This record gives sequence, C-alpha cells and structure tokens, in this order.
Amino acid sequence: MAKGAVLSFRINDDTKEAITRAAAAEDRSVSYIVERVLRAWLEERGFLKKVEG
Repeated sequence: MAKGAVLSFRINDDTKEAITRAAAAEDRSVSYIVERVLRAWLEERGFLKKVEG
C-alpha cells in the first residue's frame, strides 16, 4: 500500500496490544491492519466506495 496522509489518534492500551498481535500474526504492519479495518468499516456503511479486484 502506498504511503498516504498521516492520521494521529489515541486508543486504549488493550486495543493497541490486540492490533499489534494481529499485525504480527498476519506478518503486516500495525498501520496496514488499521487501514484495512477502517476501510472495511467505511465500505460497509457506504461512506467509501468498495474497491473491486
């Protein structure tokens, strides 16, 4: 995934730990996991057009 805009926010420690574990299990970065989860949520609710392919 290409680099894009920077977004900074705070999350609970347990959420950060879960994201870190998920990223390690998938051999991905935390940033990648957050992007995928956020995009899926936005697509499901119609705020973002689904990317086909």
